[in-house]
Amino acid sequence: MAKTELTVAKDKKALGVAGGIAEYYKADPAWVRIVAVVFIVATGVIPGLLIYFLLGKTVMQPEKKKK
Repeated sequence: MAKTELTVAKDKKALGVAGGIAEYYKADPAWVRIVAVVFIVATGVIPGLLIYFLLGKTVMQPEKKKK
């Protein structure tokens, strides 16, 4: 079984965090984005956005294929 890495989504909205998590878990990106918005609102907006921003900057970028 090949180990997959969590990366930001290739077809991203905002920073690509929710899309990347959806790709990693093979889930629908719309549901992951809805959960992310609920999390951001539930944490009082600023802490949730800070966590989302930090994930967007620390999660690995997808490798680009060489032509």
